Amino acid sequence: INQKLPWSFKFKLFMCVTSEKITNFQSHLISNKNGSGWVFSTRNISISFLSCNSIFPPLSHRTSV
Repeated sequence: INQKLPWSFKFKLFMCVTSEKITNFQSHLISNKNGSGWVFSTRNISISFLSCNSIFPPLSHRTSV
């Protein structure tokens, strides 16, 4: 999934999640259960963030990237 995201997106994502909550491992990028946030996953951490929702469009709109 990481290879499908442009570097600029991943950089903004990194900058955005620095102050967000680190949760348990997840296998892939999924939308949050309430639909207003994201869960970004790596090999060993999963970062959940809601405050970045205004920066990034819904996950369903990023799948074509």
